[in-house]
Amino acid sequence: MKRYIAGIDPGTTVGLVGIDLRGSLIFYHSAKGLTPSSVERLLLQHGKPIVIATDKAVPPHTVERLSSQLGT
Repeated sequence: MKRYIAGIDPGTTVGLVGIDLRGSLIFYHSAKGLTPSSVERLLLQHGKPIVIATDKAVPPHTVERLSSQLGT
């Protein structure tokens, strides 16, 4: 299973990005109304995220919960 770094910007419109360990873009996705389970499904379609990043100093609860569910 391919391992990569995922970036998440939660909110009304959820932004997702995945980069490989060399920094190359794997995917990006943005959509309104994504559920946590659909975000998890989208991330797992591309492999196993080993790091989940966000642009907040204190990660939002949804990002912490997702990270915990994915074991990152």
